[in-house]
Amino acid sequence: MRTNKKAAKPAPTKSRAKKKTPPARPKQLGLKRLLFGEERPDLTELEAGSTTILDILSPTAVNTKSRDCITVDGVYHAYLYVAGYGYATTVGSCWLSPLVEAGEGVSLSFTCKRQSKDKILSKIAQTTMVNRSRMRDVGDTRQDYEELDSAISSGLYLKDAMNRQGEDFYYMHTLIEVTAEDPETLEQRVTAVEKLCVSVDMIARRCDYKNEQAFLSALPLLSLDADIERKSRRNALTSGVAAAFPFASYELSDRNGVFLGLNLYNRCTPAIMKERTFTAGLGASRHPSYSRQIPSIFHSLQSEAFLMGVCPWNTLQIQDHSAVCTPFPRKKSDYYVEASHCLHIAAGKAPKLSFRRERWKGGFGAGRNTEGGAVCVIFSERDVELLRLVYWCQYVRPEDLLRMSTKTEIDNLMALGMIRLHEKSGALIAANRGASFLSELFPDALPPLAFSYHAHIIQRRLRTAPLLLTAYQSGMNVFISDTDGLMKAPALFLSTLTRNRGSNPWGSTRIAAIAHLGDTLYAMHCVCPGIGKLSLTDELTAFTNQTARFRDTRRAFIFAGGGYSDILTELEQGGSADTKLIRYGDAYRCLHLPVHLLSCDSTGAVQLQIMAVPDYRRRLTQAALKKQYQPPPRDTPAWDALFQGMPFVMTADMDLRRIDAALQSAHERGVRRIAVAALRGQAETALFSRYRDTGLARVFVLTDDAVSQVTARPPEPYIPPRTQFLTPKGDVVDAPSIQAAGKTGGLR
Repeated sequence: MRTNKKAAKPAPTKSRAKKKTPPARPKQLGLKRLLFGEERPDLTELEAGSTTILDILSPTAVNTKSRDCITVDGVYHAYLYVAGYGYATTVGSCWLSPLVEAGEGVSLSFTCKRQSKDKILSKIAQTTMVNRSRMRDVGDTRQDYEELDSAISSGLYLKDAMNRQGEDFYYMHTLIEVTAEDPETLEQRVTAVEKLCVSVDMIARRCDYKNEQAFLSALPLLSLDADIERKSRRNALTSGVAAAFPFASYELSDRNGVFLGLNLYNRCTPAIMKERTFTAGLGASRHPSYSRQIPSIFHSLQSEAFLMGVCPWNTLQIQDHSAVCTPFPRKKSDYYVEASHCLHIAAGKAPKLSFRRERWKGGFGAGRNTEGGAVCVIFSERDVELLRLVYWCQYVRPEDLLRMSTKTEIDNLMALGMIRLHEKSGALIAANRGASFLSELFPDALPPLAFSYHAHIIQRRLRTAPLLLTAYQSGMNVFISDTDGLMKAPALFLSTLTRNRGSNPWGSTRIAAIAHLGDTLYAMHCVCPGIGKLSLTDELTAFTNQTARFRDTRRAFIFAGGGYSDILTELEQGGSADTKLIRYGDAYRCLHLPVHLLSCDSTGAVQLQIMAVPDYRRRLTQAALKKQYQPPPRDTPAWDALFQGMPFVMTADMDLRRIDAALQSAHERGVRRIAVAALRGQAETALFSRYRDTGLARVFVLTDDAVSQVTARPPEPYIPPRTQFLTPKGDVVDAPSIQAAGKTGGLR
C-alpha cells in the first residue's frame, strides 16, 4: 500500500515573530520623552495628593458620633427644625424676627419652594372632595369631624387666595442652627430657643441623630435632607412668606408715587416724592410754591416729624418737580432723632419747616399749628426705660442715672414734664404726667406707689436706687410688683412696693429687696458706714414668710453698698451690748446662711450676671483653670479645685467667709497659701489688701473670655439702646412737642 503524506506548511506565527520594529519608532518615543518628560499613569487629584477647592472648604475635623450635636473644628453645632404642624395659623409682619434676633450663636435658615398652581389646585380640589365625602360618614361628636372640617376650610381658603387674590403656593422649611464652644452652653442655648419658639406659638423639634444631615442642609446649597424636608414642610402663600422676611422696616406709599422706608438696623432712609401737586390727606402739609404729602405710619406716627427725624437736616432738596431725600453716609445716631435731641432742636439748630406743631392737651402726639413753633419726635427705648426706673426707685440721684444715660436725656424728660427734681433731697422723682404715661404704655403692670416725703424714708429710697439700677444693668427683671414675679429668674422685687399700703408685711425690717438668681433666693440689704442696727430674728422671719412658696430653693444674704470697702468698714464694727438689736458686723458673724457682698456699680452688675447662672462656681472655675483644673477633696467643701497643688477658691460672688473657711482647712492640712480668683474690681478694692498683701493667698483676676463662657454674654453692664420704643402692638410713641425758644429765651 502506498500512503500519501502531505508536506507540512510552516506555521505563520513564526514569520510574525520575526517581524522587527520599524527603526523610526524609537526615535519618535525619544523625541516625545524629550519634549514632555517621562510618561505618568493617569491619577485622580485625590490619589495625586494635590490640594483642591474641597480641601479648602471642608473642615479640618468633624465628629458626628453624638446624638445631640456634631463638632466641626472644635465648635459644637445643634440643629432644630420647625415642625410642619408647629406654625401659627395666623401670622403678622416679620413673624420670624424673634428667631432672627434670638442672640449669639443662633442662626436661622428657611427655604421656600414655589409650586405649580395647576398641580396644587388640582390636588387641593381632589383632597377637599375626598374630605367632604368622608365627613358624611363621620358623626359630629367624633374628633375626626373637627379635623375634617378644619381641613376643608383650609382647602377652600387656599383655593380662594390663589384664584382670586393671585397668590402663589409655597412649601416652606425652617431650620435653626445653634452653635457654642462647649456642650453646656450649647444645651442652654438650645433650651432657650425651644422656649422662644413656644412663646411665639411655634413648635421646634431637635434633629436627634440627624445633625449631620441638618448641617449639610443648612449650607447655602438649597439641598435639604429628604427626612428633614418632609418633617418641616409647611404650606404657605405669598403673603405669609413675604411677611416672614427677616428684617423690620416701615414703608409709606402714595397713589402719586411717594415712597419712604426706614431700615431699623442700618437706619438708611430713602425718600422720593414726585409730582408737583398732591391731594391733601392725613399727615400732609402744603407749601406756597409746591405741595407734598407724606402719609402717617400706621396712623400713629406723625410722618413729617418722622421724616425730619430720620433724615439729616441738610439733605432735603427741592427741585423742579420732585423732592429727593437721601441721607449722607454719616454715623448711625444721625439717622434717628429721639427725645434726647429735642433740646438741640429747640435751641434753634433746626431749619424753619413748612409746618408747625403744638402740644395736644392730655395727649402724647403732635397736632397742626400754623402760628407757634415746635418740633415733635418719638420716644426711644432708653427714654421709656429711664422713666420706668425713676418710677420704681421713687427717689434716685441724677448721678446714678448717668451710668446708663446722658445729662441731655435726663433734661429732656424733665422738659417734657415726665420727671421732676425734688428740691430738698436733690433727687429725681416721677411726675404725675410721667406716671399717667407709663400706665398707658404698661396697663395692669404699674404698681400704685405711696410717695412719702419723710427724711428717713427718702434716705432709704436713695440707698435702694443704686441697688435697683445695678440689678437692671445685670439683666434682671426688676419691673415686678409682687413676689409672684420671682418665679422666673433672674428677677428682683423691691420691698418698698408693698410698704405703706395700710398693712406693711415687712414691719420694721431692713430688707431692701429679694432677688432670685439661679437656684437661690437672696435677701438684699443696703449696708454703709453708720447704717444702724437690725433685729436678726425679725429679718429671718420676714425673709422666710415672704418666700415660703419657694420650697426647693436655697436661701442666702447679699449686703450691697456703694463699694466693697464701705461695706467692709461697717462689717468690721461690732460688740453691741443689746441682745436684740445688733450691728451688721455682728449679724455678719452670726448668720449661718451664706453672705455675699455686692458693689452697686459696673463690677456688681457683672457679679450678678455670674450669680444668675446655675452652678456658676464650678463652671467658672473650670473655665478659668481649663486643663489645670483638678477636683478638690470631698472633705473640703470650701475648696473649688486644686491649682498647682494649692487650694483654689472662686470668689466672684464675694463670699469672704468662704475664703476664711478655705484658709482654715488649708492651714489644718499644712498648706500656708491658697489661690483665689475674682473680678478685677473685686480684687483691686478688697481682695488685694485683705489677702494678697498679707501673704494669705494668691489673687488672680478673671478674664473676660472665662466670664463670657459661663454667662454667654459680654461681661458688661446693660445699657438701653437708643432705638425707637415699640409697644406690644408694634406702634411707636410720639413724644410731646417742645416749643422753640423765643426772642427772650423763654418758650413761646
